[in-house]
Amino acid sequence: MIDFERLESLSPAKQRAVVALLSESTVEGAAKTAGVSAVTLRRWRSDPAFREVYRLARETMWEEATARLAVVARSAVETLHREMTNPDARPGERIRAAQVLLEASARCATREPGAEEAGQSAADEDFERRLEAIYGERAIEP
Repeated sequence: MIDFERLESLSPAKQRAVVALLSESTVEGAAKTAGVSAVTLRRWRSDPAFREVYRLARETMWEEATARLAVVARSAVETLHREMTNPDARPGERIRAAQVLLEASARCATREPGAEEAGQSAADEDFERRLEAIYGERAIEP
């Protein structure tokens, strides 16, 4: 759940901007959705309080998405397994089901402990921190 106390510490315009950044694919799109200029949104993103609220909201979004995926994952794997072993299925369908299962298994086997809670791997977080240190706010633009 989003930390509404922290979100409410921001102005209504900044609150809209946080929500827009979570739902839009570009800063320009988020700015338009929030009703502010892209320049203003970029300036706000350099503000430590705004960045912290945005970071927490993004983490919450990833946690919720991961929890939803966990609920349906077992059913999805069972469906793929059923298709893969279905003698009436076309060979291409069976091969594709097997491929999807193998790829998912490989990702699970190489996942870093705790990465699913953060929504990204420790390596991704380290890379993002280094980019931000070098380039500042430009490093975190979508």
